[in-house]
Amino acid sequence: MINVSVPKYEELSNEQNQLFTVYVVEIEYEKEGQLIQWTLRIRYNAFANLYDSLVDNFPKELSNYMFPRKSMFNTFSEFTKERRKTGFEELLQILVKIDPLPMELEFFLEIDDHVNSMHERPHFLNRFDDTPGSSAPVNSPATTNRRVS
Repeated sequence: MINVSVPKYEELSNEQNQLFTVYVVEIEYEKEGQLIQWTLRIRYNAFANLYDSLVDNFPKELSNYMFPRKSMFNTFSEFTKERRKTGFEELLQILVKIDPLPMELEFFLEIDDHVNSMHERPHFLNRFDDTPGSSAPVNSPATTNRRVS
């Protein structure tokens, strides 16, 4: 069993003091009667990559879902961030109901990393960078940060 939620978003800055938004994803995964919990901080582009990788393979499941579009002018408005947070949670709720879970979702949520099994990450899910030319991680205790190039 897996439960996911996107309860909030946070503003962070990179080494160049450029602000960016991350969406906090809380995951609960039950394995052999044990509940494992972890938190990820994920940027818009990572959600877009996930959606793009699954939309053609799951047209029925995603037919009524509208991915939150990119905004050129309102990226930092509270309305935009709240709309995206709600949309990302809706996407994850749809995807966790697919049986079996899509491999792309398992990698996105880092399930294997947290339940002690190792797989190589598909290249489209490697997200190490906040901005072009930057390679320093964003650190936060007890969480995993996903950064997009």
